[in-house]
Amino acid sequence: KYAAGYEIVNTKTNYKDFSVKIFLSKFFYDLFNLFSEIKIIPFASDFRLLDRKVIEIIKQSPSQSSFLRGFLPTLNFKQIYLEYIPNERYAGASKYSFIKMLNLALKGFELFSKKSFCNLLTFFGLVLVSFGFLGIIYFLLKLQLPILFSFKYFIPPIMVLCGLQLTTLSIIIRHQEPVQTNYLIKEMSI
Repeated sequence: KYAAGYEIVNTKTNYKDFSVKIFLSKFFYDLFNLFSEIKIIPFASDFRLLDRKVIEIIKQSPSQSSFLRGFLPTLNFKQIYLEYIPNERYAGASKYSFIKMLNLALKGFELFSKKSFCNLLTFFGLVLVSFGFLGIIYFLLKLQLPILFSFKYFIPPIMVLCGLQLTTLSIIIRHQEPVQTNYLIKEMSI
């Protein structure tokens, strides 16, 4: 495939059995593709062939390239995925622990799904604010002085504050420096 002009030849694992690890991986890919601006192929392996031009771009962008499965689809190179069925491990165990996989997943979300994540935070924030204000209005209309200091009267203002915090957090995250990859390709072609 490389000889046919593909600059990135990826591999994609075709699992025939079921395990907790496979289930969690599938869940991650579905969630990532739901919230990310880019789409990654489920069960894409880190075993791949890369052209020298691609390697130079990876070397120039170490933070984005720490999650290659998300970074490579953003590059404007000709890519292909080859499916394979991995052989069973005949000895030893994987050194890639659940914690390492979780850290990699969080890194992917941090780098490539900021916009959708912010939209989700804003949505939940506005829902909380709306229900909080409705609760405040409801309790003001049913105001009973003897039980004014009941715990239930504090819930709506707390919902409003939490909703405002979520909305503010989404604004802060949205205005952080975005992931940029296309400028590297332009520089490389000069």
